[in-house]
Amino acid sequence: MNLQWLKIYLDVIETGSFAGAGRRQHITQPTVSMAVASLEKQVGQTLLVRTPGQRARVSPTREGVIFQDFAKNVIDSYNKMKIQMLQDKEFEPFSVATSPTPGSVILPVLLKAFKNDFPQSSCKVRTHSGKEIIHRLKHKEFDMAITGIPVDDPEVVTERFFFDPMELICPTAMKLNDAITLQHLKRLPLIIRNLGCNTTNIIEESLSKVGLTLSDMNVVMQVYGNADVFNAVALDSGVGFVTRSLLSTIDDNDKVRIIQVKKLKIERYLHLVRLKHSPFSPTLKLFWEYAKEDQWRQGRFAYNTINW
Repeated sequence: MNLQWLKIYLDVIETGSFAGAGRRQHITQPTVSMAVASLEKQVGQTLLVRTPGQRARVSPTREGVIFQDFAKNVIDSYNKMKIQMLQDKEFEPFSVATSPTPGSVILPVLLKAFKNDFPQSSCKVRTHSGKEIIHRLKHKEFDMAITGIPVDDPEVVTERFFFDPMELICPTAMKLNDAITLQHLKRLPLIIRNLGCNTTNIIEESLSKVGLTLSDMNVVMQVYGNADVFNAVALDSGVGFVTRSLLSTIDDNDKVRIIQVKKLKIERYLHLVRLKHSPFSPTLKLFWEYAKEDQWRQGRFAYNTINW
């Protein structure tokens, strides 16, 4: 039974659609359909409920739920087997550069899990602004990068690996409903990061989709990083947008709460990036593939980080 087909099947269930699984796997929807059909032929059962012409989520049948557990167990066993086989191997040192937000929140969790599974590994980490990273990568200052800025460059290979939307938070003491309107948002004291940084650009792009600009907002403070936005909100200075990953790694966040803004979604993705024609060593390839797997996300990032 094809391991990749099992991953595709699980992605169909998690995303709720064949198209969503295709986007996640970077394959076409017909390829997803073929993989699912092949699995159903092998087990002799219908695994998914399909509703043609409607937007209902694709869901597993009774047999599909049983097969879902089987697929998860097979993939989990495969990953454990791969780890055991490589634990005594020698690893080449590698280096990763990251922009500040993933560097302070996501990469430490990822590297800790990788180091636990492969204690013989050695990785050096550098932090640069998102605008610098690709330039420095091309000068081979490090082996690969993690950044929230989409990269469109023929000299590099880039792949989404982490879905990290931004959430509006307010002080717990602020009397707001769990969901507010865009008009209400315009009146609230808003804390943002510095103009020109990637997360501020993403906020501006998302506002433009609902007919607003940052100048329409009541901006009362600019700070440097996502953690600074969180701290300013916790000190009752206003409301602000922060990444979901940051909220997932702060244990004591009872001073703030998440507020939904009707009609406004601020999506953000992180990307793995490397030079197309540079050597892709076995160690670097292992880390690249490990970053896309689910096991290290359990706990801190148990929410659906790769659902796009």
